[in-house]
Amino acid sequence: MTAGTLWNVDVDALIERASSKPLPERRAPEPDDGLVWIYFVQAGEDGPVKIGSAVHLDRRLSTLQTASAIALSIIGAFRAPGAMEGTMQDLAATLSERLRGEWFSGSASLVALAEHMDRSPTGRRPA
Repeated sequence: MTAGTLWNVDVDALIERASSKPLPERRAPEPDDGLVWIYFVQAGEDGPVKIGSAVHLDRRLSTLQTASAIALSIIGAFRAPGAMEGTMQDLAATLSERLRGEWFSGSASLVALAEHMDRSPTGRRPA
């Protein structure tokens, strides 16, 4: 083995090739205002609804979709202090059956609440 090689791979050439590629465009950072996104995500057209929170909404939804066999869509999202997540879940429990953890049955009243609370830039959209 010579300098700059590892397991018969020319490390220097790999580094040079990788550094010549353009860097991916960086996303604008979320505002550092101490607020998070409180979101309502529905599985399918009339399936269960998850109420959660995230600093980076798009990243969180991408992760959720990767883990789900059913298409997910945002039915509502707004920025608030993180404690609001629990408040929304408590309210949801009065409107709909809690299925497990952060998931609730997709009742018409819960969907209406999510749509009423929505302050996301584009409204209902696929995750």
